[in-house]
Amino acid sequence: MKKILILTARFGDGHNAAARNLRDAIELITDEAKVEVLDLFESTYGTLNTLLKQTYQGLVRYAPTVWSGVFSIFDNPALFRRQIDTMGKLRESLAAVLRDTEPDVVVSCYPVYAHLIQDIFHEHAERPFRFITVVTDSISVCSAWYRAPSDLFVVANEPTARVLDDAGIPKHRVRALGFPVSPIFAQERSKSLVAPRHGDRRQVLYVINTGKAKAGKSLERLLKVPDLDLTITVGRDAWLKARLSERFREHSDRVHVYGWTNQMPRLLMSHHLVVAKAGGAMVQEAIAARCPIIIN
Repeated sequence: MKKILILTARFGDGHNAAARNLRDAIELITDEAKVEVLDLFESTYGTLNTLLKQTYQGLVRYAPTVWSGVFSIFDNPALFRRQIDTMGKLRESLAAVLRDTEPDVVVSCYPVYAHLIQDIFHEHAERPFRFITVVTDSISVCSAWYRAPSDLFVVANEPTARVLDDAGIPKHRVRALGFPVSPIFAQERSKSLVAPRHGDRRQVLYVINTGKAKAGKSLERLLKVPDLDLTITVGRDAWLKARLSERFREHSDRVHVYGWTNQMPRLLMSHHLVVAKAGGAMVQEAIAARCPIIIN
């Protein structure tokens, strides 16, 4: 049985979504592989990782100019190398995992791991496993993704493949296979269960990640549209779910509020429109579902 190790990090939903969806797809198509998904940042740094994740989310939401500066560090070889050199503890954790699990294939959904693996095996002729990088950026690609070697780079589309080609990555090491969305999209589409089935009423899915304070007003405006039903998802924010459920109680026949749900693929395929933030995974899922998206 092949052992496949998928590495991710919770800095943005796209990395985790790609890792989970790859695992689900592999497990669906074969029982000859054992797949494990690991976030070594979380297991290595614990509370510090939680703080860094919250800082990252805050910068992206409220200080995009500052985040642009942070992004430039990742895109600068010398500055990024300095950051990698401070990750000795993470490098040791990764080396221990590779030694203990002896994987046949390692898949990275976050760019830091490729550089750490390069350091771990810098004195070896070759790695004892096949290494694949799944680039979750699309078209605008941080160079940290491809500055460390990989047996194969999987990208979302041909424009992204051209970015790597222009950077000197051999064509035979790049495959434009699409973003790894949930296999549910393919399964449900094959069953012809993708069309909204609510007569003439329009079904709108509203995904709340950011801008929570203003979401209520947007939802009220939408409810003024005749023959329109709303499905709202709020993630793990129990307080917001309770607040919105109470706020729209009188519209309970038209409004359904969900907390965290693993049914997002089916929700996307059963609605006429989704309103969401510009998360890479969400945009790719909307494309897979053929559901038009308004990015707020």
